[in-house]
Amino acid sequence: MAPPSRSIQDVVDQYLLSRRSKLSAISTADATRAIKSVLPASSASDREIEDLIVASAAHRGMALHFDLPRTAA
Repeated sequence: MAPPSRSIQDVVDQYLLSRRSKLSAISTADATRAIKSVLPASSASDREIEDLIVASAAHRGMALHFDLPRTAA
């Protein structure tokens, strides 16, 4: 039996929970890389993952460092 699949939101929440004892701001680039390493088959873009990180961190009152490179629109 295959293990249940994890949603991107679940992985984002787990990452943020693992960082809650850190006093420094959470790097959006580091968080995005970590989440993509756990879910390499995900079709979500870096921006979509960052948006989930931002929303979840804001909900928890966590500080963020917005260092994910932006592409020209």
